[in-house]
Amino acid sequence: MRRLNVPNSKGFTLPEMLVVVVIIGILAAVFVPSFLRWLNNQRIKDALVKVEGTFKEAQREAIRNGKNCSFTVSTSGGVTTLTDTDPSNKCLVTGARVIKNDLGSFLSPNIEVQFTGGPDFAFKNDGQTDFGNSTTFILSIPNSGAQQRCLVVSSGIGIMRNGTYSGSTCTSTQIQ
Repeated sequence: MRRLNVPNSKGFTLPEMLVVVVIIGILAAVFVPSFLRWLNNQRIKDALVKVEGTFKEAQREAIRNGKNCSFTVSTSGGVTTLTDTDPSNKCLVTGARVIKNDLGSFLSPNIEVQFTGGPDFAFKNDGQTDFGNSTTFILSIPNSGAQQRCLVVSSGIGIMRNGTYSGSTCTSTQIQ
């Protein structure tokens, strides 16, 4: 059997390994904060979809069944829950909505939900709102760099729009 003339190669040298580790560290330092901000933005968008879905479902059930539909928003320990006010009425057919920290780590803080009016919200049997003023839901993750999102439900006819929240205004956008 003939032997090949291959130089004695047993692996990487320590300087080569250090260069690779340093490069990986630099890339992680650059991309991890951007990834976390993107992840938090996605979590806020998901929570906004849950809130908007709750309002639309209650409004749709009020029109469909010709009866008033109401739900309650409660916040406790960083968890926000949207549930039927009267469980026998079944306005939220698909059940309660829960907005919480599903990832359970310090890298993923809780979503903060603030709203005007409430905590009880209702739609009349014709789909119009049963609350006096427009309601604004603001969803954010404090100190994360994530964009604040909002949902505005108009008083009277119950038109809903969502968007980004800055200071005191909700700028309408489409969730993507």
